[in-house]
Amino acid sequence: MALNGKNADRYKCGCCDTISIVGDILKAPNPFNVHDELWGCPHCFAAEDFLRVCDGNGCNSTSVAGTPVGDTYMFLCRDHVEELKDDGTE
Repeated sequence: MALNGKNADRYKCGCCDTISIVGDILKAPNPFNVHDELWGCPHCFAAEDFLRVCDGNGCNSTSVAGTPVGDTYMFLCRDHVEELKDDGTE
C-alpha cells in the first residue's frame, strides 16, 4: 500500500472542494472562545467547513478512519482502510 507522511495534514473545504495543507488554511482568533481559532478556506473563504483528506499517496478522498500503521498514525479513506484489511496489516 502506498502510504506515507507526504499527504499528512491535508484538508478539503466542504464548500468548494479545495484541498489545502494546514499551513495554507486561513486562521483567526475565535471571538466566542479565546482559547480556540477559526479556520477558513483560502479559496472561497468559507469558515469551519473542512474534512480531513486521506494520507494515501495521491489520494484526495476524505478520511473515514484514523488508525496506527507501523510506527505512525494515519487518516485513511474507505478504500485504503479496506486495503489495509486485505493486506492483513490492520
